[in-house]
Amino acid sequence: MTDTWIDRAEELSSEQLASRVRESLTCPLDDLVGLLPRSVLSAGPGWRLPADDVTALTRWGVPVMPDRHPEDRIQLEGDLQQEPEPALTLPALQAYRLGTYWRHVLGAVLDSGIVVGISGDPSDRFPINTSTARFVDVAWRWAVVTHFLSPLSQRDEDEDWALYDQCFDDFREYFRRIDPEAAADTGYRFWRDIVNDYAPGSVSEHWDGSY
Repeated sequence: MTDTWIDRAEELSSEQLASRVRESLTCPLDDLVGLLPRSVLSAGPGWRLPADDVTALTRWGVPVMPDRHPEDRIQLEGDLQQEPEPALTLPALQAYRLGTYWRHVLGAVLDSGIVVGISGDPSDRFPINTSTARFVDVAWRWAVVTHFLSPLSQRDEDEDWALYDQCFDDFREYFRRIDPEAAADTGYRFWRDIVNDYAPGSVSEHWDGSY
């Protein structure tokens, strides 16, 4: 795929947009990297994370999503620290900074690789994905999927909204497959809350308790 694959999405038919969403959830991750800016871990820092997590950060990194609301900065913005020691040091938590999402700083926990979010109150922290590699995968899928969901949300026909709903169902099913432990644990609310904020009520109702 080239960067033109996500250009002019508003000119695609609703069926084509839904097809692009499905492709974004099924293609190799290598096909999506390069479509958006990203922050990548250099080979040197020597982070203490599981090997698969380090590989994901050096090979694919974390995407920087185009911010449709720059005054609020509500999109995912990859911003990996390059230092060898965890930048996020709180009581009972040391984590490597991965970036931000709205008011939250995202980090990969030392040794375990679990990804957590931290709000302005350091005591307010929450799990996001059970591994950094899974977070990288889901983050890239979501970043590209939203390119096609945005124009689809502007369509007025019932058939368009049915496709829109189906796209969110497809993303939810993908999350369930890629990170089943997080999907089964209601404490992992991050991705569900993002979709609830993004999706219409009909879709949000599907995400009220679990994935």
